[in-house]
Amino acid sequence: MITLSYLFTLQPWRSFISSVVIPFSSRCREKQRKEAVNRKLNAMNKLLMEENDRLQKQVSHLVYENGHMKQHVHIVKSSLFTFYLYIKLKFYEAFCLKVVISLLLSYSNSNSCLSWS
Repeated sequence: MITLSYLFTLQPWRSFISSVVIPFSSRCREKQRKEAVNRKLNAMNKLLMEENDRLQKQVSHLVYENGHMKQHVHIVKSSLFTFYLYIKLKFYEAFCLKVVISLLLSYSNSNSCLSWS
């Protein structure tokens, strides 16, 4: 069996073997380097795709929560507005009642003054 080291010892073949073996080994190293880079890029791409999926799920959940919160805010706003109108009405009723009572009292006082005099 002829080994590579034996072929290097043969002077006439030495330059030919070097011209074939060295570029071949350099091509192999280049191919291995490219494959290693490709594996790293594939792993990074997989991680990015997983992160993208996670973020898309989070976005859809936040959109759902946003709609839910908007609905609650609308309900609370309408409830607060109804409460505001109720308080305003009660205040107005109390004010009107106070005016009526004061008018009745003043009328009754003025009548009582006339009747006593």
